Amino acid sequence: MDKKLRKGLKIGGLTVGALVLSMVITIGGYLVYVIGSYSRIPDDQDLFVFGLNMQTITDADLFDESIPASGTTFSASTYNIGFGAYDRDYDFFMDENDYKPEYVASHGGITHTVGSHSRAASLEAAIRNTEGAVQTIADLEQDYGKPVDFALFQEVDTNADRSYHVNQLQSMVNQFNTYDYVHASNFHSAYLAYPLNEPIGKINSGISTFSRYSIDSSVRKSFYVTDAFPTKFFDLDRCYSVSKIPVGTTGKFLSIINVHLSAYDATGEIRANQFNELKGTLAAEFSAGNYVLVGGDFNHDVIYDNPAFASEGTYINPAAQPDWYDNYEQERPEEYWWNYLRLDPADPNYDLMGTGMTIAAADNVPTCRDPSIPWQDENNNGILDNFLCTIDGFLVSPNLEVLLVENIAAGEDPDNLGFAYSDHNPAYIEFKLKS
Repeated sequence: MDKKLRKGLKIGGLTVGALVLSMVITIGGYLVYVIGSYSRIPDDQDLFVFGLNMQTITDADLFDESIPASGTTFSASTYNIGFGAYDRDYDFFMDENDYKPEYVASHGGITHTVGSHSRAASLEAAIRNTEGAVQTIADLEQDYGKPVDFALFQEVDTNADRSYHVNQLQSMVNQFNTYDYVHASNFHSAYLAYPLNEPIGKINSGISTFSRYSIDSSVRKSFYVTDAFPTKFFDLDRCYSVSKIPVGTTGKFLSIINVHLSAYDATGEIRANQFNELKGTLAAEFSAGNYVLVGGDFNHDVIYDNPAFASEGTYINPAAQPDWYDNYEQERPEEYWWNYLRLDPADPNYDLMGTGMTIAAADNVPTCRDPSIPWQDENNNGILDNFLCTIDGFLVSPNLEVLLVENIAAGEDPDNLGFAYSDHNPAYIEFKLKS
């Protein structure tokens, strides 16, 4: 072999070896960084209550069932704001779905849909969507005649690369500046270097609860997350918060519980464990005689197996089926049975058994769209492409008298289905506290 050629091969081999070694060191160093940054917030952590709200619930606010007009009507909302990213043009890289067979041809033979983005489209988009979401809840005052008493939010970023470091909690504080509030860390991570074309980056995010009534105390309770590698590094610190408002001279509390269960749970193990943990808290609250309202993003369809609406996926009263139900081109993933809570009390596996709670959900508009594609009717046939469902709502204790439950179509749009600022729409409830 020519001496010059041998020298060239040697240099080439050394170069390749150096590149491989450099990659190994880089990847290894990153793994050490991620693993070394991993930590979980302790369970039962007391949350600091911000604000100086002195308004209290008095005995006069209680509802005497023998006097229909008695008592104060309270209201609450829940809204997953999607870290200010999910406007109608947005799709998310971790979401995927399939088109129903009858729509595959009209989509050029495409069967499978996968999102592409991990961050908000821009700083301007993150600000616009955050402010629009917060204003949607503020506007409930003009829609329903009084300010919302308890506003629950999920996916609230305080300092995250994916939302361009917009402090979304501060936007809420600015709007609801007379409210008490608490914020619990629900997701904090080291710099996540995936997907490679648009890394998620570092995240600090949480769930926020705002109250027009003085919060006596609040606690952050940890949800189960998997210990499996590497999943545990990407689903950190799921939690729920329990905020207590004293109720007159009863010695009881109105317990406002803000929840956001995990998504992207292929076996259902994570959500099943999380819901069992939540059930433990609900049973304890029920046993103490407290008034309990749970609101949030359950990441389960709360109407699919709800006897108030459906039986085995079909509306009991087809005439009452809303226009949006099944009026989309993507498959409802029925094989993923764990996506649906068992909400029929006749079911021996009834998920609320032993808690004293019942579901309070609405179906006037859906609360979640599939974000594996933008909000669209790509083939212009008048049928929305995106799969739709209702995964946001409330659980209520029997000492609450529910007066109204509705979902809010967020933002102006011709089909009145909302989703202007998030892949979620808010849910709203009015209720009284029974004496």
